[in-house]
Amino acid sequence: MNREFLLSINKFRFGSLSGRARRIFVLTTATVLLTAIIAFAAIPGADGVINSCYHKNGGELRIIDSNDQCKANEEPLSFNQTGPQGPAGPSGMSQVYSLRAPGPFYVANTYPYGDPLVATRDVPAGSYVIDVKLTAVNGDLYNKQNIFCNLSTGDTAAASLPDAAFAYQVNGDEAFASVQLRDNYTFSEPGTIKVFCRGQTMSVKDVVLTAIKVDSIQ
Repeated sequence: MNREFLLSINKFRFGSLSGRARRIFVLTTATVLLTAIIAFAAIPGADGVINSCYHKNGGELRIIDSNDQCKANEEPLSFNQTGPQGPAGPSGMSQVYSLRAPGPFYVANTYPYGDPLVATRDVPAGSYVIDVKLTAVNGDLYNKQNIFCNLSTGDTAAASLPDAAFAYQVNGDEAFASVQLRDNYTFSEPGTIKVFCRGQTMSVKDVVLTAIKVDSIQ
């Protein structure tokens, strides 16, 4: 320890110390006190437990040192600084497969025969949330027309738009409406998502297909 600090202790009078001795005395004393406080106030304790006292009536909770005791009107509570490891959640990773087809695609019942294909997208094996948006246009100048669209994933079930009437054109402007199809499907092997539409004098444009691969479908 510094010789001047030892001499200052023997004098017992702080005011009689030199300026340098005063600084040494203050710094050394502060260090000793801080070390003692840290050693005494062990929160949390060496075992990682945080101790506290819960007031029975008021409900206040105060953290105490592991050596302290709760008062008569308090209940002791303790909890670990680090909790147990929880179960692993889903990966949170997703892959998006998309397709944009501006068109227009003419989907008259007679040409081509059957339900014309307006969009197709290959995807790898996995579970998918599928969304399709498109615009259907009525090309008949005088009459209302219907359109039928199916979202096919190769299974027997398909998300389809029921019979929906589109008003005929007014003052030469196209009569159009938005169509949306949704489906969930799990491919056990690489597969293809297809969108079919049909309707007399109808056409389809601005097709957007989005397939989001997820961990599972509940």
